Amino acid sequence: MSPAKLSQLYGQWRIDRSSNINEYLVLNSNKTFKYENMGEGIKSFSNGKWEIVNDTLILNSIMPKECFYTSRFGSYCNRTDIIIEEKIIYTIEDCQPHIIEKFFKTFYHTKFTIKKDSLLYVETNKNCSNKLDKIKLYR
Repeated sequence: MSPAKLSQLYGQWRIDRSSNINEYLVLNSNKTFKYENMGEGIKSFSNGKWEIVNDTLILNSIMPKECFYTSRFGSYCNRTDIIIEEKIIYTIEDCQPHIIEKFFKTFYHTKFTIKKDSLLYVETNKNCSNKLDKIKLYR
């Protein structure tokens, strides 16, 4: 990717998912990112590193040293039994989070296809009976 096209990725991207949630991703020029999600009494955050491979943006979180519940970035199945089957994971093994309304959102090889004016989340959860919502990031 040319330096001019790369610089167009820097800055804040809004995540189009729900009208009740204010969710965004910031890509910094030093190849780090910041993610925040605020709404419905819950806050999520993440920090990490990003890279470009061909036409794909790849994000990887760096785990914080504090204790938080974690949840992965992406779409979720409507069937609650699939969600419940997922193990509750913490940022530090067997810790007890002090703030239950704040989650660390994990990005692990999380991919977005780079389009002209948007980023499209590449869904990895293929085991749902329902059609998953498309996640789009835009300016």
